[in-house]
Amino acid sequence: MLANLANQQVYAGSCTGAGGVYSCSGTASTDTTQNLTGSPLQVTTEAGFGITVTTGDALNLTGTNGLTFTDNFQSTITTTDTSTNKDGIYARSTGTGALSITTSGFVSGSDDGIDVANANTGTDITITTASVTGGDEAIVVDNLGTGALTITATGTLIGNGDEGVDAENKSNGTDLIINTVTVTGDDTGIWALNQGSGILTITSTGTVTGTDTIADGINATNHGTDLTISTTTVSGGSDGIEADNQGNGALSITATGTVTGINNHGIMAKNSVNGTDININSAAIIAEGYGIYADNDGTGSITIISSGTIISQGALTSLGAPTSADIITAGIFANNSTVGTNLTINTASIIAKGHGIDANNNGTGALTITSTGTINSEDAGIFSNNGTAGTNLTINTASIIAKDHGVDADNDGTGALIITSSGTIDSEDVGIFANNSAAGTDLIITTAAITGDDEGIGADNYGSGKLIITATGAIVGNSDEGIDAENNGTDLIISTTSVTANDDGIAAVNNGSGALSITATGTVSGGHYGINADNFGGDLIISTASVTGIDDGINAQNNGSGALNITATGKVTSGNDGIYVENDGTDTTIVTSEVSATDVAISVAHDGSGDLNITTNGLITADNDIAIRLNRAPAGNFGGTINNNAGWVSNNSIALEMHNGFTFTGTINTSAKITGGNGTAIDASGTTTDFTINQTAGDITGDILLGTGDSVLNISGGTINGDIIGQGKGTVNADAGAGNTLTFYGITNVEDFNILSGTVKQLGDFSTAGTTTTIAQGATLLFSSVINGTGALVSNGNLAFTPGAQLNQTGTVTLGTGSTITANLQGTVSTLNQQQQYLSATSLVNNGATFQSNSLLYDAQGTFVGNTLRLESVVADLENISSQSNPSAFGAAMKTYIEGGANNDVVSALASLFAGDVSGFEHVANTFSPSVSGMIIHGSRLLYNENWRAISKRLLEPQADTNQGVWVQALGSSVNQGKVDDIDGFNSNSAGLSVGFDQQFGAWQAGVSLSQGEVSANNKRSANDDSDISSSQLTLYSSFYAKNWFAQFNVSAAMLDYKFERDSSISSEGRITGKSKGDLLGLDFSVGLNEMHFSNISFKPIASLRYSHLSIDDYTENGGLDLQVSYENTETLSSEIGLHAQLNNFARGAWQITPVANLSWSHEFIADTEQAVASFAGQSFSQSGASGQKDKLHLGLGLMAERTDGFSLGLQFSSTLSRDTFQPSAVFNMQYAF
Repeated sequence: MLANLANQQVYAGSCTGAGGVYSCSGTASTDTTQNLTGSPLQVTTEAGFGITVTTGDALNLTGTNGLTFTDNFQSTITTTDTSTNKDGIYARSTGTGALSITTSGFVSGSDDGIDVANANTGTDITITTASVTGGDEAIVVDNLGTGALTITATGTLIGNGDEGVDAENKSNGTDLIINTVTVTGDDTGIWALNQGSGILTITSTGTVTGTDTIADGINATNHGTDLTISTTTVSGGSDGIEADNQGNGALSITATGTVTGINNHGIMAKNSVNGTDININSAAIIAEGYGIYADNDGTGSITIISSGTIISQGALTSLGAPTSADIITAGIFANNSTVGTNLTINTASIIAKGHGIDANNNGTGALTITSTGTINSEDAGIFSNNGTAGTNLTINTASIIAKDHGVDADNDGTGALIITSSGTIDSEDVGIFANNSAAGTDLIITTAAITGDDEGIGADNYGSGKLIITATGAIVGNSDEGIDAENNGTDLIISTTSVTANDDGIAAVNNGSGALSITATGTVSGGHYGINADNFGGDLIISTASVTGIDDGINAQNNGSGALNITATGKVTSGNDGIYVENDGTDTTIVTSEVSATDVAISVAHDGSGDLNITTNGLITADNDIAIRLNRAPAGNFGGTINNNAGWVSNNSIALEMHNGFTFTGTINTSAKITGGNGTAIDASGTTTDFTINQTAGDITGDILLGTGDSVLNISGGTINGDIIGQGKGTVNADAGAGNTLTFYGITNVEDFNILSGTVKQLGDFSTAGTTTTIAQGATLLFSSVINGTGALVSNGNLAFTPGAQLNQTGTVTLGTGSTITANLQGTVSTLNQQQQYLSATSLVNNGATFQSNSLLYDAQGTFVGNTLRLESVVADLENISSQSNPSAFGAAMKTYIEGGANNDVVSALASLFAGDVSGFEHVANTFSPSVSGMIIHGSRLLYNENWRAISKRLLEPQADTNQGVWVQALGSSVNQGKVDDIDGFNSNSAGLSVGFDQQFGAWQAGVSLSQGEVSANNKRSANDDSDISSSQLTLYSSFYAKNWFAQFNVSAAMLDYKFERDSSISSEGRITGKSKGDLLGLDFSVGLNEMHFSNISFKPIASLRYSHLSIDDYTENGGLDLQVSYENTETLSSEIGLHAQLNNFARGAWQITPVANLSWSHEFIADTEQAVASFAGQSFSQSGASGQKDKLHLGLGLMAERTDGFSLGLQFSSTLSRDTFQPSAVFNMQYAF
């Protein structure tokens, strides 16, 4: 045949040659099969070659001892024979050599595109192609030889009836290597079986598709060493990738594109007992069954890394191993055998019908799961088990949404179980369930928010280490606990924000050797207990914000060897007990904010060996039971401190109960209210030890029952609205402090009752059991009703009685030297000169007591009659209370008035004052006395003086004819008089108008003026006196001007109307008022030198002599004492020498501006003071004003502005200085001369 083919003429697509060497040429036409053989066979192509046959194979190649076909010219090799299913290239090597097929063009066969096999005596098979299409397989290769099988396809491979690539390496072979781009198989995309001794490697840079429902995208089985698959996108009608490594190496799968298992798994990877590691690195996976199924029976690890979303869509029904009917699949399933090592899973998002991740590590290493995306599962989000041969189990997740557990982790290994969740976990069962076996060490859970329809977190640590739970988000257990933790290792530590549960909010049992610590920074709410903590280790520590429990808010039982500490910074609310504590360890320490409970608010059974310390910084309230119950079972005293800073209230029971056997020797400090709804505030009647109660503030409502020990009740503030009842023991110390008052009711059968400082107002009977009631020096025991006392009473301080009060003491009363008996008469109008019995005793010993009253109005005088003390009230020496003469004069009149039996509002005002209240007495005296501050005589003369200044200004200047005739002057001034001789000063303001007419008669000028004005003055004393004075004045004036001197004479008469008002000390009436009239006569004479000039400044020396007489009619006031007031007539005669200076020729347009200054000295010859006599009810008293200052210095500065038409304005500020007064004033005037 070879000879015949060699001699054939070459035409169409055909091959020619001899001796096993052929060259193929010619374009494809109606060609025939090229049957080429050789020993060995070597076939090449020429440019332009192509072959298309309709019958048989396109190329049928048979080589002995080797076969090589090489096409480098993109030749098309095709057979369309469908009747006999022929191949594009059919090649067989029967010898000992290698087989190599290289094509660069399109190869197509109605059966296989390329069908290659060699004999078992052969070596390597190497196939390099571009695109290949087969009616059955694209490429099918059987390597029976001793070498490697290598397939490389740079184009698309399509197997229309079976596999895209079907490659098998028999047991004589070594490696099986496949490199492809896009591959499509009607059955499996790439099917590879390596029974050789080498590796199986599949690399695909394009999409690989296996379309049959029971076929895979890639199906690889290896019996050699390593099995390695590297792909982009893969899709299989069954599995996307199925890899079974029976070899002794690793199984590695890398998929950078989406892997789809339409009816089965995305990636299925199995390593036999001969293998080592399984390594899977994928992008997105879509599968009907498992997204990734990895089962390693080998000696190595499993590592799964997925950077894309894995979707496992549902249940499988009999699609082959490892599934069976109705198996619920997982997003990732990984199982490591007992001979394996580590199992590591790192994923992004997972959506699964079954578990999101199902990981079972039976190997000797760690199980590590990391999920950076959301896991959405209709079973458990993460289901993990670390076998007994393993070490650590570590889970790191983002968000999880699960129908079953969010995370279910069981560590039977020798290491730690660590779960960290950075996203929200939402589970229809338990959010996180973690179990660490006895072989393990620590169990550590760190989470964000978790919601479980059962528990939020369930954690059991049977390992040797710590159980630590840290939750930075809200934890919710909708039908069970929010956090349920049990520890048998060392410490149990829980740190959370808010927790909400249908059962216990937090339930923690520590059977370990360490501490149990619970910290909650948010609200903890439970349908049973808010927090339920049971400790058998060391310390039990609870630190919370708000806690709510339908049963107990906090239930803490410490059976361990350490201390119990509870700190609640938020409100604790419960339907049973607010905080229930049992401590068998050492110290018990409780610090709370507000606690509100239906039953007991705080119940403490302190059976520990240490101290008990309780501090309540919020209101403690119990509706039906005791607010705070303290109990103890074992013998032995203990100390500590209990602080009430915000109140203890029981609405229907005892506020504080110290139960029988409560052997407390510490201190109770209370600064807030204590209220017992059943009438008992504190019940310590069952105690036998010595303890101390310090009350500094707050109301204690209800009785205080003391025990049989030497307890001490120190009271320095607040009130006790109940009895203090002892059993023959116990001491009550009242230490209010100077100026402070405590109120006591009954004090019964105590050992000692001591008033150490301040005042005790005793509203109930008291008794001391055969010992003493003691009143220390400076302290007061006050009685406001009839009180019965029992036992000895020793007073070195003050016994005080209100009217009608009495002490009947069964026992000896000893009044020490320097002690006092006080009648509390302040605020009452007493009956005078009648004795009242204040004190009776079995024996009354007086060693020098004195008597006093707390009233400014009354003094008390005492008399001892047998073993009784009687007091009577007398009017105090009111004239000697004030050092000022005017209040003293008022006091003297009032004393006589009251001693005569007077009783009115004025007497009540004096009776309301405490003894020693001098300023209060002076205020009352000011209120009911007329003013003598000087404002009346000063105000009466104020307009008279202003009118005199206006006339003097007019007359003491040379007058032009145009300035004579009618003139009008506006008057106004303001004066501030200071205090003089203990007489308060005044403020006054005046306003008025003066109209005048004058004429010039040679050197004489004479005229007349009429003025009208008002003066408003206010006294600076406490009565706030106001006086309004209306003045109508007639003045005749004249002046004489000589060459060098001048003289002036005025005579004035004024009629005055007065209105007086001042405040009253009687709240029921308005101001005290009065009206009167008066007359004022004034004579003024002045002489001076005419102006002396120095540059533009002129000086004018002036000397004056002035006289005035003022009389005010008597009047009767309305209000107060209805005083009849008579002011004495006053006269003034004064001389004044001064200098008037002004700056001239200072013009501004039509105005002549003249700055002026005045300096003068005056001497008063008469200096009458303001004096008044007030009379009422047959009594009278005098009031005297400040003594007048005879010598005064006057300084004035002003500015005058005059126009040539006779209009002028003036403003002057002046001050008058004397020995002890300074009187500033301001005067404004305006004048117009017609």
